[in-house]
Amino acid sequence: MKQQNCFIAYFFLDTLRSDGLLSARDRTMMESKCVKTGREGATMAKQHIHTQQELEDQLKNDKVLIFKHSSTCPISAEAFVQYEKFTEEHPELTSLYLVVQEDKELSNSIADTYHVKHQSPQAILFKNGDVAWHESHWRITVDSLTKALEE
Repeated sequence: MKQQNCFIAYFFLDTLRSDGLLSARDRTMMESKCVKTGREGATMAKQHIHTQQELEDQLKNDKVLIFKHSSTCPISAEAFVQYEKFTEEHPELTSLYLVVQEDKELSNSIADTYHVKHQSPQAILFKNGDVAWHESHWRITVDSLTKALEE
């Protein structure tokens, strides 16, 4: 139940941020508390990133999953649910996400640097710093993410 409440809170925070009622800093702080308390004994399974440097620091890990989320798209909302379920099942995986409306520069940089056409929602799996798999829209599911990780 806590995880479902966190999911609802996440989209409420996005709405407040979009309406200018909540700063990005406050949203990130509230969101990280939600993620940390989302499941008893769980490690923080995902991290909201905002800069190219944050991405590069994380890409030093063997496997990294990035989710590009649109806070205004219902398809992205459903794909985010799938992403969250997947990260719950794989807390050992470095999982990052960005919100394209807030992190447009980073989103564009990922497309340019790694030659992956921008889409949102979009999931990109990196292995040893290189793009190993990417998918978008309705094709982002727990099953597709699991298969990509196992390949």
